[in-house]
Amino acid sequence: MAASLPLDPSKDAGGCPTTEDWTELLIETLRRPVQVSYGTSRTVPVRAQEKGQPPVFCVRLHRSFSEAPMDVCEALARWLLVGRRARKACTLLDDWIDQRMQREPVPPHSAPTLHPDGTTYDLGTLAQEVLAQCFEGHFGEGRPIPELTWGRRARSRSRHSLRLGSFDPLTHVIRLHPVLDQAEVPRWFVCFVLAHELLHAKWPPKRGSGRRWIHHGAQFRAEEAAHPDFERAHEWEKLQLPGLIRSARQGTTFRAKRSRRLRDLIGRKGGR
Repeated sequence: MAASLPLDPSKDAGGCPTTEDWTELLIETLRRPVQVSYGTSRTVPVRAQEKGQPPVFCVRLHRSFSEAPMDVCEALARWLLVGRRARKACTLLDDWIDQRMQREPVPPHSAPTLHPDGTTYDLGTLAQEVLAQCFEGHFGEGRPIPELTWGRRARSRSRHSLRLGSFDPLTHVIRLHPVLDQAEVPRWFVCFVLAHELLHAKWPPKRGSGRRWIHHGAQFRAEEAAHPDFERAHEWEKLQLPGLIRSARQGTTFRAKRSRRLRDLIGRKGGR
């Protein structure tokens, strides 16, 4: 039997769920310690992760969830319990979030500070090469080229993953991780990462038939696979990722590993 949300009109004149109400519902549903807070993120309206010791399941909800009707409350609880297997709950929740986010005012964005000039690579120069090679005629009037910048030079805390690049559709900015701005990272690999992010600008994410966001659709994957450096870029990343993560975490100079297969791939394509 689904848990019900204990709304107390004495706490909220409109009968809307408070963070305490949400906490009580989720503890009853999930059978674990839960802490709920409200936020203002439109891009991640629901964020849930385990924190602390002993562990507490921390759930941060967009402030609009303070006005969520009962069926949405129960759908969110169900989704947090079993994930995408709760298909009806997911559809209901996705539809409600989409409708509410459209009603939310878009916060003003201050212009980001851009640093396209790196110590090894100038993103502006690389972008000209990539655009001429892979995107001729696509960007221009009506379709501006995204702004380019190296990311903030701070040590990463991740031990197992590294986001080499990103495209922000709201600010229209491509950001590459500064760990790539090193002499032992091949120029062609930086260009490939840049091309990948430009494909995100060309083919932005969209909702699929199952209401899930599709970030790498068929057109995206086909164009990326057609890139002349696709094979060796994936081989190089697979081999070098541990070293890149270590360099980003420790702030040390990256030293590339060597392999016969990679040397053959690079040799066929022609050096850096």
